[in-house]
Amino acid sequence: MFKKITFILIIILSLFLVPNCLAYETDVVAPVTQVIDGDSFYIQGDEVRLADVSCPEWYASGGSEATDALTELIDGQIVYLDTDQKTGRDKYGRLIAVVYVVFNESHLLNVNELMLLLGHAELTDYTNNEFDPYTWTLLERYAYVEPEITETEPETSDSSEEIAALRARVDELTEELVSITEEYNQLYSNYELLFEEYIALLDRYNEMNTSYCELDTAYKELLEAQNKDSSGIPGYSLISILVGISLFVACMQSGSYIKKPPRKSR
Repeated sequence: MFKKITFILIIILSLFLVPNCLAYETDVVAPVTQVIDGDSFYIQGDEVRLADVSCPEWYASGGSEATDALTELIDGQIVYLDTDQKTGRDKYGRLIAVVYVVFNESHLLNVNELMLLLGHAELTDYTNNEFDPYTWTLLERYAYVEPEITETEPETSDSSEEIAALRARVDELTEELVSITEEYNQLYSNYELLFEEYIALLDRYNEMNTSYCELDTAYKELLEAQNKDSSGIPGYSLISILVGISLFVACMQSGSYIKKPPRKSR
């Protein structure tokens, strides 16, 4: 709701700021056949990339919102393309263009600028094209005439095959990226669980180690106390003394060491 209100206010304000002269060119007029993501789409016979704006990929955060916004703006509509006359196409063979759609009988709507204003795209001012995004206005005046659909064709058959191969490779890499992302998320989730278990085990180890140190200290103190409580004979413990006394008593009783005197005869 907030973005819709913002959009309406921007449109109203722009109507008062539109220059009287035309500030755009129309190189291609064609219907949109399919929206790919927030900054690219298909027309009849070609693929178009919005100039100087970057939207998140469809699988990234904000990507689906950007794709939905562009779809609502241009899907099935006639678009007026001001194509780049400096570089022409990007490395994937897509037309680089500022894209316009009809707003009313006297104005065209700059789709590139609107995607920026709505927060679905970020400005990326590429210097290898003819456009200056800082001079864009949201609405452009135009004199309405019945649009003559431009049939775009690949430049050469060789470039068409190369472009098709590049697109196929992009699709393949995108699928691989999605798979790797899912695997990474699963591994990271497992890592977090294992790390929590490790922390719990570490806490338990520290508790047991503390208890062991306390018991070891108590044991040593007990040994020292036991040695102090012995009979005072250096080098002998109480147990050794008791064992020695027991053996001595046993020997006395058995007569092994004390002999009785012989009886005198009468």
